[in-house]
Amino acid sequence: AVMAVDWAPTITPTLAPASTAACPRPVLAVGCEDGNISLWTAASVDAPTWSPLVGVSGVTAHALPVTRLRWRPPAAAMAEEEVVMQLASSGEDHTVRVWDVRLGF
Repeated sequence: AVMAVDWAPTITPTLAPASTAACPRPVLAVGCEDGNISLWTAASVDAPTWSPLVGVSGVTAHALPVTRLRWRPPAAAMAEEEVVMQLASSGEDHTVRVWDVRLGF
């Protein structure tokens, strides 16, 4: 079961890679009852089909349900085709973890 969700922040033109004017795809973080965290993306927010982008298993995410997810806005693009953001997660296992997420579009 899904326990927490959070949309990745929109990337402004000053923070986006030079080849793009904004983050080309929406990204949604999903935290589940089994402690897993997954990232999903689509061509647009209105797209009928979403695809898994990356997942973090309960072994390295949380031992118990994920209770909250929160994105930190990106500070800058690291490379032309890569955006780095941070995702914080908390769980019923009484831990808070911060993930570096590299989104290459």
